[in-house]
Amino acid sequence: MALKGIGRDKIEEQEKLLLNELEPEAKKQVKIYLTLAEIAKRENITQDDSMPRRVMEFLLREADWTQSS
Repeated sequence: MALKGIGRDKIEEQEKLLLNELEPEAKKQVKIYLTLAEIAKRENITQDDSMPRRVMEFLLREADWTQSS
């Protein structure tokens, strides 16, 4: 933004707006990750880099895909 000639005050204002908008979702995602990591630990499930993909595949397979009106 600075390269486009936007003032530092406007950049800081935009940064604050983005932070306020994104922070709640980021906190939620961190809580979900930590919860799933603790469940995996308690259930002796080894975690690796493919775990998020495998979890998502499982959730998509198990989802109820009937459309409600």
